[in-house]
This record gives sequence, structure tokens and C-alpha cells, in this order.
Amino acid sequence: MVEADLDLVAVTEVWFKDSHDWEIVILDYNLLRKDRVGKKGGGVALYVKGNIKVIQLQGLWGKEALWVSLARGHEKTIYMGVIYRPPSQTGDIDRNVIEDIHKISLKGEVLLIGDFSMPDVDWDAPVASLCRSKVILDSLQAELFQQMAMEPMCDGAILDLVLTNGESVSDVMVGDHLATRGHQMVWFNIKM
Repeated sequence: MVEADLDLVAVTEVWFKDSHDWEIVILDYNLLRKDRVGKKGGGVALYVKGNIKVIQLQGLWGKEALWVSLARGHEKTIYMGVIYRPPSQTGDIDRNVIEDIHKISLKGEVLLIGDFSMPDVDWDAPVASLCRSKVILDSLQAELFQQMAMEPMCDGAILDLVLTNGESVSDVMVGDHLATRGHQMVWFNIKM
């Protein structure tokens, strides 16, 4: 990560534990995280290079969602959500995440990244075959979000999403597999 000179690194399904904080710190990066509470697995994290102003947004519900505002110098602010939506997530939690996305979208440009567990969505159309995915997809379309990562990455499905309602995301690429899991790294540029 440091060698690649990345400004941001978002991770889903981190499985972090408080007792191992020293193992996950990376020099010159701020670490923000939202751990899964009550059972193992899950959680999200965001590493942000020290020269980027980052503020973690409070008052949002997302159980496994981390919301921040990002700015470099006096340039524009971009709002970002790092989201892990487990396959077993309930409709009530989905509705809360949808509300959060709507609230943040009212502030300006938003970037949503993460594993939304929606393998049934055809992002070219875009249509969903499952009701639970359709609710999320319809909400994203209502907020004018576009899916930028269009290359299948996990067993032929697009699970790891890069969604934006603005013009700042470009050069999206799907990279190598991360460890032994089915997910692959997704790289992209953000104009800030």
C-alpha cells in the first residue's frame, strides 16, 4: 500500500479486533473503522493518507458502513461510504442504509464503495432479479448513482461496487485476487 503510494484504501469484511490494533496501523495513514458488533467477521475500514483531510461523519445508522468527508487543501469535499452488506442483511437495515445514502447525497458528491452482496444485479441494464437487491438498486438510481466497476470480479458477478453520483471517479480497474478469497482488488482514481 505504501509502495503503491495510494491515497485511500477501503477494506470490507476486515474481521478486526480491538486487541490487535497495533497489527493494523500503517505509518503515515489514518485508520478509520467500523467493526462488526456481537459476532465475528464483517466490518469495514478506511486507510487515508495523512495529507488528506478526513472527517468521520456521525449520526448515521449503517451497521457495517463507515461514512467520511474527504478534502485535500481547499479543494472540493467528497463524501464517501465504505459499506459491507452481508447476504443475510435484513430489509430494516437496508432501509436505514438507504436513508443514510439519501441524507449524504443532499450534501454533494458521494462515492460508495464496498461489497453490497448483490450478485443478481445486471449492471449493464441495470436490473435486479431479487426483491432485496431491487430495493437498493431502485434507491441508488433515484439518487442518480452510476456503477463504475463493470468487470466481473467474484465468480462472474460484480459484488464490489464503486458507485458515484458525480464526475470525480475515473480509470476503474479490477486487479488481482486479495488473499485466497473470491474478491479482487478494485483500483480507481478520484479527482479531488
